[in-house]
Amino acid sequence: MSETASEIFERFARDEFHNTSPLYEQLSRGIAQDPKLLALAAQCRKDERMPNLFFAAVHYLLLKGVSHPLGRFYKSLGGSYAAGDDPMTDFRSFCLQHVERIRELIAVRLVQTNEVSRCAGLMPVIAAASKVVQSRPLYLVDIGASAGLNLFWDHYGYKYGDRHEGGDRKSPVQIECALRGPNTPPVPASFPPVTGRVGVDLNPLDVRVEEDALWLRALIWPEDEKREEPCRNALAVVRHPSVGVHRIPAHADMDLLRARMIDRVVDHLGDAVAPDVPHVLRQVRHSGREHLLPDDILAQSFPGIAPGRLAQRCQAIHPR
Repeated sequence: MSETASEIFERFARDEFHNTSPLYEQLSRGIAQDPKLLALAAQCRKDERMPNLFFAAVHYLLLKGVSHPLGRFYKSLGGSYAAGDDPMTDFRSFCLQHVERIRELIAVRLVQTNEVSRCAGLMPVIAAASKVVQSRPLYLVDIGASAGLNLFWDHYGYKYGDRHEGGDRKSPVQIECALRGPNTPPVPASFPPVTGRVGVDLNPLDVRVEEDALWLRALIWPEDEKREEPCRNALAVVRHPSVGVHRIPAHADMDLLRARMIDRVVDHLGDAVAPDVPHVLRQVRHSGREHLLPDDILAQSFPGIAPGRLAQRCQAIHPR
């Protein structure tokens, strides 16, 4: 039996926000008992995390400059919240005053954070993989990229406990990672060259668009400075380089998606890399799923790519 909206907010208050966001914990418990707010929150996009999306919509409007007494409880706006405070009255007032704007946001937006701190785990893996291919140039593909912030892992600085530092120590994005146990991740003296980056997402965000950048910040809980500061600084870093995050439909065939991405990589790096095309291309050939690679679909997806190039590479790399 599916949960009611009230039960969802009660569960999030108990399991998600307790000890992590006191403000959202109290608000969740209040919303769970408020029929009008529950009816509004229930208009969130299907299959989205309702409390996160609902709170993000309110946070977004406050960050965008909507003036209301509710802002005094949001640390991200210079306010504060303490035990004993009652933000529910102001929260309810805000929501009922801005019903239409909230409804519009929760109908089209998604819960899609870019956790820049995850680069602390990505960077050593990418560096180790680069050694395997003898430090040849890398082309990065991120599936589920959101705004593509993690594609720029090589523009950030890193610190692992008190033992290792690496990356760009002058970058405004400095990622700290605690270490447990005696082992330490490999931190290279310099990063391998990255010749290209591309991401795909169900709902790509463009960091150069103020509304998209603000939405990423709105998804972060108001008192969570450890996530907010790296995200805000990464948005400033990534606004300058060029990166494409492309939209894919929810029903996209992942084999076809991988094939398209591989052909884009090959097209970018040139024919010289054909022998080094990743094993995914060979898997497509092994599986007998060449029907996923019709020229007309590839031509529509990537204008300018010569028809048949991907299929030709399949044949050249792993002939039958």
